[in-house]
Amino acid sequence: MTDEELKFRRAEFQSFSDKAIEASASAIKGALLMNGGAAVAVLGFVSSLWARGALPPGITDALMFFAWGVVISVLSSSFSYLTHLATMLQIEAIISGKRERLANIFKVAVHLISMLVFLAAIGAFVLGSNAVKDSIDSVV
Repeated sequence: MTDEELKFRRAEFQSFSDKAIEASASAIKGALLMNGGAAVAVLGFVSSLWARGALPPGITDALMFFAWGVVISVLSSSFSYLTHLATMLQIEAIISGKRERLANIFKVAVHLISMLVFLAAIGAFVLGSNAVKDSIDSVV
């Protein structure tokens, strides 16, 4: 591979890496906004019902799902950072030729955990939405 081809490949890799980081950050922000917005909406709903003296059963469960969704979204952001750190450690191991196998295992493990934590944030939103639905259905 010539120097020009190598420069092109590095630039291509860097561009792809930047877009992947941007996409993951956007997805995490989306999960945070969904859960946070839902928590605020449920709080508004609860306050209006509280003034009337009637809270549907299970509505606080929904609020807790959304609150945990916010916490998990923030945790997902920290795991995103760890994924990028693991990638850098993997690249360093490849360049130095030391502990490459360990770095590869660490990278895959952190990446999978990061994805699972993100999916848990989405799951919290779905569970919270179902809890709101069940709460409203129990009154109607």
